[in-house]
Amino acid sequence: MLALCVSTPAVRGQMSGFETSLVEKYTPLNPYQRLSDGRPAVPDLWLNRLNEATTSDAWEVLSQHGYRHQFEAGWKNTRPERKLIGRVFTARFLPVRPDIDGVIEDEAQAAGLDSHPTKRIIDMLSPGDVLVVDVMGRIEFGQFGGDNLIYGLFMKTGNGFVVDGSFRDLDGVEVHNMPVYARGHHPGVRGRAMLTGVNVPVRIGDATVMPGDVVLGDRTGLVFIPPHLVEAVVAHSEKSRWGTE
Repeated sequence: MLALCVSTPAVRGQMSGFETSLVEKYTPLNPYQRLSDGRPAVPDLWLNRLNEATTSDAWEVLSQHGYRHQFEAGWKNTRPERKLIGRVFTARFLPVRPDIDGVIEDEAQAAGLDSHPTKRIIDMLSPGDVLVVDVMGRIEFGQFGGDNLIYGLFMKTGNGFVVDGSFRDLDGVEVHNMPVYARGHHPGVRGRAMLTGVNVPVRIGDATVMPGDVVLGDRTGLVFIPPHLVEAVVAHSEKSRWGTE
């Protein structure tokens, strides 16, 4: 399904998702192989070694390299004792504009994608992904979904996710022991919002996030690490812990 999203002519373009060539174009410093959708495939070796790193470690390295807009705090976190680490898959919602939304939904239907935008996104995810969703920071009318859909996301990725918005059914989500970062919770449903992009750059608070970044989340907040700096973050963290720096 993911390959369909980035290669089928009916859903090409930034409104639905970056083509593989565009993801590659805007991640030019990536030193690794790429996934089928063009995202940098940061090896599991480095993701695993990030487990001992902190957001402070990452922020220090990124700021030294000129990346000063990669951290965001102020989250409600379902599992603050657990790290959130993985390759970012982005999704972006904007306020509804009927003419644009009509084109997007017609193209999604023609491509055989699910009519429900949240299900459509989940269908595109892969094991190890961390979904990062921009719902404009809304709580009311900013829900990504409820416990049933979110359980499907957990099963698909084996990972938590980030929503710059909210979700429903907190009790039903917490039982799965996955870290979920959100602005809040609300029993209603998403409204007056349209899905305008997958695997496109998104703004999460003060952070600019690219598909294929590596997210590192702890109690402090979230850092979105460009792939070419992951090894530097790991090295800095390990040197700091072992007292060799």
